[in-house]
Amino acid sequence: MDCIRLIKYYYYKGLRILRRQGLIAFVSAILRKLKHVIFISNSADWYVRDISAPLPDIVPRLNAQVIFDSRNEIIEWLREHHLSFSWMYSPLEIKTALSDGHIFPHLKHNGEIVGYVKLGFKRVYILDYGKIIEFPPKQCFIYDTFIMPDSRGKELAPFLVRETIKWLKGQGFERIWCHIPSWNISSCRAFEKLGFQKVGNVRYLKLLGIEFFTKDPRVLITSQNP
Repeated sequence: MDCIRLIKYYYYKGLRILRRQGLIAFVSAILRKLKHVIFISNSADWYVRDISAPLPDIVPRLNAQVIFDSRNEIIEWLREHHLSFSWMYSPLEIKTALSDGHIFPHLKHNGEIVGYVKLGFKRVYILDYGKIIEFPPKQCFIYDTFIMPDSRGKELAPFLVRETIKWLKGQGFERIWCHIPSWNISSCRAFEKLGFQKVGNVRYLKLLGIEFFTKDPRVLITSQNP
């Protein structure tokens, strides 16, 4: 059944690209997908933070409201925007999120969503690896943080993560994880200012279906939980 859903998803996605963006964009999308099947490589720095540690004061330069419920609304928003930002919406990611009660705290400005955090518990489908990673009890994982391009540079992402940590503390969580692409230096610095500590780098490679990690994230998580 999951296989059928995926086939339908990519079929209708291809039709939308063909109708809205034309044949060249359609062919380019197919070539990108074929490349993704043949060879995948990514590298990310993994960070962890104790929930109880003090938080810095952050004042965003845009009046935005933090929303912790309305998950259906944000999922529909992700679905609508995934053509512009392809990683936003993954059927397997959403399926895991719904089954394990993940939440997607998001920001609204003038009634419009301008950013979000995907926050997972227990099991998290990590799109970069195409697999589910399990986390210990009372620990959670930020697996995507995003601010709309025209709202960036206003301290919205640090503000949203800060408010999310405060909410997690009230829910009895003890530790929060995230991973950030190694090239994204500005995001790494932003999370470090929020008190996240780098505990390792994970590089994932997949060639013709054969995959391996330079450091298995599951081992990394276990090493931080003696």
